[in-house]
Amino acid sequence: MEIKQMKESNNDKNNNMLNIDSTERKEEELLNNTLLKYMSIESCGGLSFGTNQFSFIYNGAGNYQIYSTPLLLNKDENNDDDNNYFPLASTRLTFEIERCTDAHFIPNSPFIVFHQDNKGDEKFQLGIIETYFHKELKEISSKNLRIFTCDKNAKYLLQKIDNEFIYYLSNKQLIKEFHSSINENYNNNLKRNTFHLYRVSIKDLINCKGEEIDKEKSEIIYFNNEPGIIPFVDVIEKDRSIVLSMKYSTLGWKLKTFDIGSNNITDLTNANTNRWNGIRWLDENHLLVTTDIIDNNLMTFAIVNKSNPGIVNIVKGFENQKFEFQNAMCNENDPFVYFIENRNGYSKLFRAKFYSNATISDFEELPLPYDGNILRYDTRVFTHGLELSPDGNYLAYTLNASNSPSCIYLLNLKTKRTRKLTNIECGGLIQSDFVKSELFLYKSFDGMEIPYFRYLPNNNKLLTSNEEKKVPCFFILHGGPNSQSKDDFDPRVQFFLECGFAVVLPNIRGSNGYGKQYLLADEVEKRLDSIKDIKYLALHLKENDPMIDTEKIIVMGGSYGGYATLCSLCFFPEMNWLGGVSMVGMSNLVTFLQNTANWRRKNREAEYGSLDKDLEVLERVSPINKASDCIAPIYFIHGAYDERVPLSETLNMYEKVKDNNPFTTLLQFENEGHGVTNKDNKIKSYTLIIQWVRKLLKEKQ
Repeated sequence: MEIKQMKESNNDKNNNMLNIDSTERKEEELLNNTLLKYMSIESCGGLSFGTNQFSFIYNGAGNYQIYSTPLLLNKDENNDDDNNYFPLASTRLTFEIERCTDAHFIPNSPFIVFHQDNKGDEKFQLGIIETYFHKELKEISSKNLRIFTCDKNAKYLLQKIDNEFIYYLSNKQLIKEFHSSINENYNNNLKRNTFHLYRVSIKDLINCKGEEIDKEKSEIIYFNNEPGIIPFVDVIEKDRSIVLSMKYSTLGWKLKTFDIGSNNITDLTNANTNRWNGIRWLDENHLLVTTDIIDNNLMTFAIVNKSNPGIVNIVKGFENQKFEFQNAMCNENDPFVYFIENRNGYSKLFRAKFYSNATISDFEELPLPYDGNILRYDTRVFTHGLELSPDGNYLAYTLNASNSPSCIYLLNLKTKRTRKLTNIECGGLIQSDFVKSELFLYKSFDGMEIPYFRYLPNNNKLLTSNEEKKVPCFFILHGGPNSQSKDDFDPRVQFFLECGFAVVLPNIRGSNGYGKQYLLADEVEKRLDSIKDIKYLALHLKENDPMIDTEKIIVMGGSYGGYATLCSLCFFPEMNWLGGVSMVGMSNLVTFLQNTANWRRKNREAEYGSLDKDLEVLERVSPINKASDCIAPIYFIHGAYDERVPLSETLNMYEKVKDNNPFTTLLQFENEGHGVTNKDNKIKSYTLIIQWVRKLLKEKQ
């Protein structure tokens, strides 16, 4: 009888194991299907007005491509109806394997200039495509796509387009014979660490074919004598006076004017301890800028005088502001300046007229359809957050919120009515089910207040039981390090929430949006203070948030966020982190600075420390040198074409820690650069990550 009972018990056990396996397979299938839906949520933005149409970029095809939409224009100037700009169906203009980004119409033409790189390597080339508006059909078609830059190992960055020229920066190979008298600059250019400013006439651009435009028709108009410093173009005037913004370090910026005809250069700021952005000339001597030179450390509006460089007058009324102004823009023939106030990661939209005596008029807040964030990125996506229509009657912007995916909106500046111009697919999910973030503060080890966004899951939990009082949590750390987590939509966050995780996004010291002192609070020898902020966030939640299980925290981040993840695990192992996900993160600041793209090194040394002067600090704050203390498992993800953080940073760290924990894993993509941008790769990454986290939770239990 005992033997029989034992056999029956074993059969029961086997049946139970089969049931468990079947249940796990069903759970995994459900997870994968749900993830596919979230990764299918689309994104669009970066509107540029053309004639009878607007272009934008959209990732519905799996990566960003360029689309265009006709606009029905009502010529009745007395009719303020929003149907003056009524969009029709969109047309896809580019069908490239690689992403096409940051598209801009050439004024008064059907031509669009855009960027394209190869496998995420960020060696952006410039392309042009011609559009055709079929008036009778009210449709758009495209033709004659061509890349017109000639050095595929260089980076090209579009700066401005006017009625005659396009202006771009490039570290492309110089012609030695042409620059034989400037050997030092030629040698620097061989290393591709010097960006010069070029221009090419629009006439040549339209009429010439292929690479001969960049090779034969372009001209250097600003020869840069400072390797590693990029002379970004802020303002170009009719008289060809160019305002250049030179960024030497986090706060070491300068504004210079350069006259193309005379080659005269004037330093407008005579300072290198502040941030500066040129906005527009108010007259021949007075330039409107944004700067953080005032006592409250926040970016505000000021006037600098070309005749008396270094004299700065703060615009009256902005002396005691509480938040930073960002992303100011204007059109040449429009008297208003449009700008955004960054209120702790939420956007407020304003406009005003500015005068050379540091006064303003017609200041007003412009309505947004909901509380969220107006988006602007870099060349990898789009660089223009606000865009005025050619007639000055409409303002377009890209808006999202933590529970609302990004779409393009059009504001009628006369009626103050807003129209949604684009509709994106949510992967079959219901947008009203998305979770809205909440903003909180906590005090770190030294009393500094640190803001963070928190999301809590609703009752639809795929991985955790509804009976559990506490839920595991993802800490998602932003990159930069001078970036900022905002009230932005992130499909990863919403997916983690549906799986039953809380999500917390802190803006640790060094983040943007809170003034220059906060920006400087993590530099060089203070680097680990920002990592302590992460530890103290976990301690704060343990004491003050009954919903989050602080014994089950996964730290996750990309780029600098990946570095901060590795530091958290290596410098504070006593926190018993459940695990960490490092995406394209640095592990050794010494080898990172040695091996990052040449043009980036000088600026990055200003942030992290000099290889010559701060070697001991760099070694001390590098997580690879504390790898033996890391006990938590790490999931590493990196692309082979990363020019910012070389793949070797991940490979070397993986070798150091792989034997510390059997769950440590490496995922390498051969068609990605600094981040995971391809839809299929995103699905693979987060499928594997969530499966990995499931294993960690079971092991913990």
